[in-house]
Amino acid sequence: MLVEAIVIKKNPTREHDQLVTLYCRELGKTTGIARSILKAHSVQALQLDEGNLMRCELVPGKGSHIITGAQAVRCYSNLKASPAGCAAMQFFLQIVDTLVYDHQQDEALFACLTGTLAALDRVPAQDVVAVFRQCQRDLLGVLGYGYTIADISSRRGRTDTDDLYEQIAQKKLGTIDLFYEMVS
Repeated sequence: MLVEAIVIKKNPTREHDQLVTLYCRELGKTTGIARSILKAHSVQALQLDEGNLMRCELVPGKGSHIITGAQAVRCYSNLKASPAGCAAMQFFLQIVDTLVYDHQQDEALFACLTGTLAALDRVPAQDVVAVFRQCQRDLLGVLGYGYTIADISSRRGRTDTDDLYEQIAQKKLGTIDLFYEMVS
């Protein structure tokens, strides 16, 4: 099956192989084995760099897919050249890896993640934080944790602390403020 995916993370397995976690447009989050990727002459090694948007063939194997024919569509080189950009990219990749279940396909999440990486790739290093905050809000909205119009209109006259205590009392963990508290 030919898929378009973002490389979320890589873990070594066996002597020359790696387990690669991908977020695919077609399959959601899935894991595949990249055979012989750690050998010096591997063609796929650079294509399967973390954060790359790429196309590859997933062949059914014993227990998991085997990744073949990987080709990078977009490498986000400006983003990876900046330490702040790299940190922001890793943050979003870890969020997707942690919060998204395997094989849970979501076109909006894929579009949000590719848009986030593209937005971070376009900005200069000094503007990464502002774009990072906006992309956090977008991701929270796609994941279903953002404010709705009704929530914003009901907040008038209240402080963030009031909202935070009310959310904790109701066991709702879906506010942007609470997300920032957890990240900080």
